Amino acid sequence: MDDMDLKGLTAFRIVAQTGSISGAAGRLGMTQSALSTRLAGLEKSLGVTLFERLSRGVQLTDAGARLLPFAAQINDLAEQAVAATTEAAEPESLRLGAIEIVAATSLAPLLAHLGSAMPATGIRLSTGTSAELISALRSDELDVAIVADNGDLTDLQLLRLDRLPLVLARARIRRPVTQLFGFGDGCVCADRLRSIAEQRGWSATFTELNSVDAIIGAVRAGLGATVLPRATVQGHDLDVDGIPPLPIVLAHRPRHVHAARSLKAAYVSGADHP
Repeated sequence: MDDMDLKGLTAFRIVAQTGSISGAAGRLGMTQSALSTRLAGLEKSLGVTLFERLSRGVQLTDAGARLLPFAAQINDLAEQAVAATTEAAEPESLRLGAIEIVAATSLAPLLAHLGSAMPATGIRLSTGTSAELISALRSDELDVAIVADNGDLTDLQLLRLDRLPLVLARARIRRPVTQLFGFGDGCVCADRLRSIAEQRGWSATFTELNSVDAIIGAVRAGLGATVLPRATVQGHDLDVDGIPPLPIVLAHRPRHVHAARSLKAAYVSGADHP
């Protein structure tokens, strides 16, 4: 057996999780042909077939099923080894991603407390939907990301941060809801809003806006409805109905465990002492 490629093992894990070459390629930021070549190289080095190709997707062979738990351990140990040798030195910069609703409610106290915990580290902040940030994290464009837990993050390490209280918000003067306002595809709040609209039988179009202020402004004007954290709509004289809270996690790779723990401590400290 030739030496195994860590990137090949990572690709193998993601394909096993998604059951699809195309889905795994999207998560890894690769073309399908490049991913297939990487898997073929891993199969050649092991001398076994890892996947059975089906008309729709792939499934693990017996050999693939035996390899899967070891692949997870090998990948995690490799990243932990990197973390163990580098975490003593505080990074010069940290690429942090945060969903817009967290940036709007918790970012200022988070950055203030993080500055005390990691004074030598600069922060490069990106905001976006959970789907966008998770994709950036998987493609190594971010180090850590504060996102909604959508249940599909098994390839990442997670620290539980919060359960954000959410509300369905409309103007005080009730009108038929004909428009929905929120962030773009991949935003959990937007998904919740669409689900509520379907349940209530609203025939409404969705308008994508790029800031909390713009969304609240449209709703206050009586143009439609939105789903946002309760904290963002307080003081805006809106009619609100509580809905189930949104689980928020800090997702990271094992090699960024030290920074992730510092971020969680800063988040908790900021929430306790804004």
